[in-house]
Order: sequence, then structure tokens, then C-alpha cells
Amino acid sequence: MKRVIGFELSPKYRLHSFPRVIRDERVDILWEKREGHVFDGQMLSLKSYSPDLLVGEMIDYRVWYACVQNPSLQRVFDVHPLSVSGRVISNGKILVGRRSQKVTTYKGFLECCPSGTLEGLSPEEAIRKELEEETGIRSVRKILPKQIYWSVDDGVWDIHMDLLCEDMEMPLPTKEYEEFFWMNPQEKREGRWVPLSEHLLQLSVEDE
Repeated sequence: MKRVIGFELSPKYRLHSFPRVIRDERVDILWEKREGHVFDGQMLSLKSYSPDLLVGEMIDYRVWYACVQNPSLQRVFDVHPLSVSGRVISNGKILVGRRSQKVTTYKGFLECCPSGTLEGLSPEEAIRKELEEETGIRSVRKILPKQIYWSVDDGVWDIHMDLLCEDMEMPLPTKEYEEFFWMNPQEKREGRWVPLSEHLLQLSVEDE
């Protein structure tokens, strides 16, 4: 069984969202027990998908945090986070980061960066923001939306985009990533990988 499944996404897709309020004592209890650099805010949960239209609900991040800590709550609240994931490409190589021990999920795993939740910005705005915050890189000359993926493991949806950059900068460690390195496409590197990133490494690179 595939761990991630890709679906078509129109180059002119639209994203609509509306607010949803979830109040539950179980969420509050788990949130009070949180550790590390975890902050509340708004995030998007996908409600329906078609290649031309994505419809989502804006929920509090603490709800998803509670679902990660207690997976049975994900079925109760019917939460399916919609995130953005990028492959930073420069001179035919891909930027990879090792996730820190302070993040909520996939601690210490390798990942094509950046990635992050949607918090009211467009996907293109969000991926630029995540890239700058997580790596300090600003030299993006083109963003190419590719596909939308669904993760079998955790029910998360990801809009994948390639970010073509001018220079092969080597970012310094951040609170999200312990280290960074540049990889050739389809290069083998030992370690645990975030499922989507493991898949993305096998795709061809368009560095135009």
C-alpha cells in the first residue's frame, strides 16, 4: 500500500475556506500538557477536493495537536490538515533538512524543506513564508505548483510546489531543522524520511 497518494491539481486551482469552531475539554487538557516550541494559531483542514477547487475549514492548531497526541480524536473531529510542502531546487540539487526534536511530528526525520500549515495565506505566499522562516532563503525565482498529496499514515493533505532558486545557499540550523544539506535527485541517504519527502526525491527535477 502506498504511503502517499498523488492527485491532479489544476494550474489555476482555487482555494476557499470558512471558519469552524471546535470546543472540547479533551483538546484543552492535551494542549496544557504540550512541550517544546508549539504555538496556537489557525490552520486549514481540507473538507473537499477536486482538481480545480479545494474547500477547507479554518480551525485552531491546538485541535490538530490534540489529534496527534490522541489519534482517535482525528476521527471524532474529522480533521484533515492541508499543508504546503516544497522542494527547493538549485543547480539540479534539492535542499533537505533533518527535523529537530522540538517539532510536533516526525522528530529527527529527513525532509525536503520547507513545509508548513496554511494559516490564511495563499499556498504560494505560505510556501515563501515557510522557506524564509525555516531556512532564511529568499532568492526564489519561480514557484511551480505540482500535485496535491494525501498521506495514508496521518491523513494530512499537502500541496506540493517546486521552488527554483538562484543560489545554493547552506542555511544555518533553526528550531525546525537541526541541519541541512543538498542532494542529487534519486540519491540514496540512510535515515528515516517523512513519507512525502521520500516520494518527492524520486521525481524528476525541473530546473528551468
